[in-house]
Amino acid sequence: ERREDIPRLIQHFLQKSQQRYQLPAAELSKAALRQLMDYPWPGNVRELANRIERFVLLADERELLADLNTAATVSSGFVLPAEGLNWQQHERDCLLQALSRSNGNRAQAAKLLQLPYKAFLYRLEKYQLG
Repeated sequence: ERREDIPRLIQHFLQKSQQRYQLPAAELSKAALRQLMDYPWPGNVRELANRIERFVLLADERELLADLNTAATVSSGFVLPAEGLNWQQHERDCLLQALSRSNGNRAQAAKLLQLPYKAFLYRLEKYQLG
């Protein structure tokens, strides 16, 4: 909600994680900071904190920024049809498309849908897709 706070929050979480794990200071590029500021943060501050902690541990900017653009596009691009939709059919179609795109690799399909692996497996079983 308050994008101007994001750089200060990032700095706070960087310092906190670096102290916690006794790791050297990690620095973000300006491009990475810009992407983090442009992201809507639907998971709020906790999601940002978790991403920064992973960044400190892995020292990998690509991992930090993974899925940010995809998630923002999906969440901002969807328009609910006026007549509504069949949620179960929609969820089933998403599962099938993710499996198809990942060539049947369940872990990759779960990642595409930004679902924990166990939640993905539960849904496969629910729709008898596994």
